[in-house]
Amino acid sequence: MLPEYIARDTARTGRQQAGVFSGVFATGEVLGLALGSFAYGLVLQAFGYVSSDTGHAAAQSAGAELGVLLGVTLFPALATAGLLFLHLRRRTASAADAASGDVSPVVM
Repeated sequence: MLPEYIARDTARTGRQQAGVFSGVFATGEVLGLALGSFAYGLVLQAFGYVSSDTGHAAAQSAGAELGVLLGVTLFPALATAGLLFLHLRRRTASAADAASGDVSPVVM
């Protein structure tokens, strides 16, 4: 998607700003990785996960086990569902561009 947005912006503005878009994308990616780990930690805390001591596994409650299960299955699925909105926005933007006659080249 990034090359498509760069090409569309270049066609629209006449300026090449690939570095800016790449920097914003990289920042968003790193922020997403950090926030994902933080959010997973909050899920574990909310379900009562107990960290283990060195060399000894801590006994986990059924709620903590459920939290681990949801944290590695449902939580990523919900986070990924946000990509659906990007896809819908992309289709809407493409339809609007086609209607206005402003169709920019797609570079892959």
